[in-house]
Amino acid sequence: MTNEFVLEAITREFPDSMLSHSEPYGLLTLEIKKEDIKKIIHYLRDSSLEIKFLTDICGIHYPGEPEKELGVIYHLHNNTLHCRLFFCY
Repeated sequence: MTNEFVLEAITREFPDSMLSHSEPYGLLTLEIKKEDIKKIIHYLRDSSLEIKFLTDICGIHYPGEPEKELGVIYHLHNNTLHCRLFFCY
């Protein structure tokens, strides 16, 4: 499963939820609207993507950006297909 495939699936299902995406070091990283994070994580778990493993959850601080000063990062995996995904809001 490629990053492009996962990105396309999420974009197709939730076209208004994604704020940005990037691939630092080859890791698909998505910035998602915080009100949509739960339904997207449920979709990833229940869909054919089978991204079911939460490796890590942590907070992040952006002191120079007052409108989004604090955030949360989710590290998700599909262990069978070796797919990693980072979500943040």
